[in-house]
Amino acid sequence: MPIALMFFALALTVAVLWRFPEYRLGAIGALVVIAGVFGTYFYVSEPTETTQNAAIDPDKLALRDVDFLVDPRFITMLGQVQNLADNANLLEMSLELRALDCPQSDSPVVECIVIGDDEGTARVTVPPQQLRAFRAVFMLRNLPEVSGVLRWNYTLVSTRAQPL
Repeated sequence: MPIALMFFALALTVAVLWRFPEYRLGAIGALVVIAGVFGTYFYVSEPTETTQNAAIDPDKLALRDVDFLVDPRFITMLGQVQNLADNANLLEMSLELRALDCPQSDSPVVECIVIGDDEGTARVTVPPQQLRAFRAVFMLRNLPEVSGVLRWNYTLVSTRAQPL
């Protein structure tokens, strides 16, 4: 809202300057006062990012029932995440998804060839010790033909949380 008010004040000042050139000095003075007020407001008020920049250790999250919906351009990862932390609400988590061409369905990951990867974000609010559904979308383009078995490998990269 403060940004909208600042834009409105700027637009009003420009309109006054254009329509009534004799009020230029007063309009510029008003603009300086308005800029000072908004500058003070932004300096004094604490940004919400600092209170939401905490991270939950990836070991404190449990992913369950993960499934993939494959379409020609996008891969959608669906599942459930449980927040095992006691001191923070999970707000979002970043995941890295890799498409693997494996010789067999039970081959170790080190024997597979990575044929595509992308990073995606799941925005989901999960209070401590609770479970919620999540959804993350990845864009994997130009995937080659799979000579073996297509497998998905995902890693939880980072989180954003709000401390309690």
